[in-house]
Formats: sequence, structure tokens, C-alpha cells
Amino acid sequence: MSIISRKIQTKQLDYSNLVYNIAYVLIVIKAFYAYSDLVAPHRTQLILNICNLLLLGLLMYKMVFLQRYSIKNVVLLGLLGLITFYTDRQVYMFMMLPDFLLIAATQDVDFRKTISIVYKLEAAIIGLHVAVYPLFYFFNRSAVRFSIRGSDVSRPRHQFLLSHANIFSMLLLWTILGYLYVNYEKLNKKKIILAWLTYVATYMFTKSNSGLLILSAITILLMAKNILGDKVDGLVDFLARYLYFILIIVFDLLMVSFSSLSGPARDIWFKIDDFFTGRPRYGAFAFYKAGFTLFGQHIPFSGKELWSGMWFDSAACDNAYMWMSVSYGLFYLLLIAFLFWRYAPKATFPEKIIFIAYSLYTMMELYVTYMYFCFAVIIVGQYIWDDINKVLIRNKKDNGRE
Repeated sequence: MSIISRKIQTKQLDYSNLVYNIAYVLIVIKAFYAYSDLVAPHRTQLILNICNLLLLGLLMYKMVFLQRYSIKNVVLLGLLGLITFYTDRQVYMFMMLPDFLLIAATQDVDFRKTISIVYKLEAAIIGLHVAVYPLFYFFNRSAVRFSIRGSDVSRPRHQFLLSHANIFSMLLLWTILGYLYVNYEKLNKKKIILAWLTYVATYMFTKSNSGLLILSAITILLMAKNILGDKVDGLVDFLARYLYFILIIVFDLLMVSFSSLSGPARDIWFKIDDFFTGRPRYGAFAFYKAGFTLFGQHIPFSGKELWSGMWFDSAACDNAYMWMSVSYGLFYLLLIAFLFWRYAPKATFPEKIIFIAYSLYTMMELYVTYMYFCFAVIIVGQYIWDDINKVLIRNKKDNGRE
């Protein structure tokens, strides 16, 4: 009897999944606790720290006591853990290590069931914020914050009692994508359009273009699949496998070429910059300040700076391909590109759709580093462990222990 069969019979596999789900739900609740204005009067760093410790404890417990490894696996995981810890220290952000642990702890996890729980929880919390927002807006306006694009104070963007309009839109977008991923087999044209319209309804208030563009692209692919069937599989396969790597090259070339361009080429560059609402320009500025990094670096910024005839009020860039290249490190971009290339051929159609959504969203927002919400890379963890499990079971049989 195989290791996995014994675990299923003894219910240990279900227990392993339970521990992982609790950890995942905890990090989602912690994030909403950090973002929500509803709990802001009661928010303390102590509770956030307790949540971080509980999350670390649960994931480490699962990894140490509920997973199995070869010596090579232990060495590789240890090395990756040290790299992500080093990156977090370098950039002064507790970001990459939690993502690494969520991916590393996916052995024997039915991740689709995890997202089935999580997207419903997210939908309930988002629904609560949307439901009570009119009460605050009309009867307690002083407690309501708005997001402002640039200096246009005449057109405030509603953030529905969360920390920013783009945060709300990111949460809603990936909640909808979670619904589409989990319920793919039940989708029809009506459900696909209703999911899209749900986002459009809030877009009228948030004006968050990124999510609308990405969800519109995904809606087109899903509708094409529904109407044309297997005829779209080739395109989806290609995009799931190669789009992320292609966009790394495109945006890093845009970033490094800015200073050397002149004449018509520079005019074209600025048209591209306008389409992406200034993201490439900030990427070029960040590259000028710090250059590429492999494993992470801190980019100091003291205040508003003039560079190349333009003023910059931050060194950060919302295009994650560019920002990760100069801040978190090229290592992570190349690793994700490799994982999509390696495992997209094994992925299901809805998983490939999520890979494509993640690749597109990385053009527009840094929120892709919150992998517990933008969960594409965690899906890949399932396939990594599938390969490892096959090797471990085969080695057991070769050693005559079965």
C-alpha cells in the first residue's frame, strides 16, 4: 500500500488539508483586518503579530510533521526559505517568506477545495463592506476615505471602507477569479457575463482600470471556450506557458531603454507609457536609482525627486515586472516564469486561465506579490509536489519497503 493510500485511509490526508486551510483562512482574515476601515479603531500591531506567529506556526507544523521529503527536497526548501528570508530583510518587507511557505506547504492539499472556502469568505467580507458603505457615506461621511488619482480631487474614487480603491478592486477581482476557477465545470455564458458585470458595477465607483482590463480578457477567453470549444486551447496553452516570460522581457526592455531613446522611438515610448498610465516611467526611474537585483535590495527615497525633466513622488512602480526586477529580485520573476513553462502543460483549463490572469495582472499592479489572494503560483505548488510524491513513492518501492 502506498504512502498516500495509507494517509487517505487514516484520514491524515484530510487533516493535512485542514491545517493548510486554517492557515490560509487566517492569512486572508489578517489581511482584511489590516485593510478594513470597519475595524480600524480596534486594529493593533499586537493582533497582526499574533496572526503572523499563528500562521508561521501552522505552516511550519504542516511542513515538519505532515509532509515527507527526500534529502534533496530538504536542502532545496531550506535554500529557498533562506533566499526569501534574505529578500524580506533586504527590502524591509515581510512579503516573500509567507508566499514561499504557502507554496511549500501544499503537499497533499486539494487546493481547489481551499479556494472554494476562501473565495466564499472573501465574497462575504467584501459584501459586508459594500452593504454598509452607503450607511457610512450618507450618515457618517467623516469616517469615509476616498482614493484620488493624481491631483484630480474633483473625481474621488470610492474604496468601500477599505484602505484604497485599488485594494478593493484587487480583492474583488481575485474573488471573482476564484469563483470562476472553482466552478469552471458549471459555467455557462450567463454566469460568465454575470461575473464580469459584478466587477463592472463596482468599477463605476472605484475606477480601477487594471481589474476591468484583466477580467474582460479572461471573460473573452472563457466565452470563446464556451462557444468554440477546443479551438481556443492552443492559444490558452501558449499564453499560460509563455506569456509571463514574454512580458518580463518586454517591460524590462522598456525600463532600461528609456534613457537611450530619442526622436520617434522616444515618442512611441511615451505613448506606451500613457497607455499604462505612467507605470513604465516610474519603472525607468526605479532602474535609474537602483539597477537590477537578483535577490532583493532596498531602494531609498527621501522625497519628491526630479529626473529626466519629470518629478517623481515615489520610487515604486505598479508594474510588478519592472518593480520586482529592481526591488524583490529577478530571481523570483525567472522562477515563476520557469514554473509556468514547466507545469502549464499539465494544468487544467481553468488553472491555465488563472496563470494568464496572473501574468496580465503583473503588468498593472504590485498586488501579485500577495499570492494568497493572487493565487496562481500556489496552484503550481500542487504540481511540484505531485512530481516529488511520485519520486518518493518510486524510491520506496525500489527499496522494497512496499
